[in-house]
Amino acid sequence: MPEPPQSDLVLYRLMLVAGFVGQEFARRFAHHRLTLLEWRVLLELHREGPDAAAAIARRTGLSAMNVSRAVAALIEAKRVERAPDPGDGRRHRLALTARGRALVARVLPEGEALERALLEAVPPADRPALAAALAAMLDRARDLALDVRSRRDRHRAGPPR
Repeated sequence: MPEPPQSDLVLYRLMLVAGFVGQEFARRFAHHRLTLLEWRVLLELHREGPDAAAAIARRTGLSAMNVSRAVAALIEAKRVERAPDPGDGRRHRLALTARGRALVARVLPEGEALERALLEAVPPADRPALAAALAAMLDRARDLALDVRSRRDRHRAGPPR
């Protein structure tokens, strides 16, 4: 059987890494009663501050439905609160509660330990290049997603009038 092109293997390997890391996250963090989707929303609010669910979805690449489900669970667990956006009363902003901030403070070091365990597979001299490559790939993936979203939105709007 012929070997698939190298680019296919990279994409496939990235998907495999993401899947296995997700499984390991679930195992290591089950005692926090926290899903990977919820963690991504919490971490985004921790890093970027209060924001709208749609903005979180855009930055993380999560679907609006997945963000909505995660937010509903986080609000129910009193880890996140929703309040009207002071700049636009039609919108809502999400923010970490004290309980949410405390959870992030407990989970973040555990996540960093998982990251260190994964990086043990990469020689220390190669880690900066890996970080740079992943950052570049993330930027490009976001650009591709925005291109697709923009084309889809133009298609839905129909021809110019």
